[in-house]
Amino acid sequence: MDKVEKTLDMGGIPTWEFVQYFEELGCKQEGEDTFLDKNWRVNLVESEEMLGSIKMTRVKITFIGDEKIIDHVITNFRKMFMRAGG
Repeated sequence: MDKVEKTLDMGGIPTWEFVQYFEELGCKQEGEDTFLDKNWRVNLVESEEMLGSIKMTRVKITFIGDEKIIDHVITNFRKMFMRAGG
């Protein structure tokens, strides 16, 4: 199996929601920002950016593992964190 790395850049969602999601999936936390499953892992990197006078949290989420597994994990992840504009 070839390992791939795919990164999503998420804005406006607090990091703790991602942490809670990966914990609920049963991932083992390694350090502050890495979560391990038996077939894949994910790294979270938080940053802040200013949009005028508004401070917005952005989180880069990097999934690493077999491409088919990662694609499935990302599909479920996107469904969970889909937000409507308004």
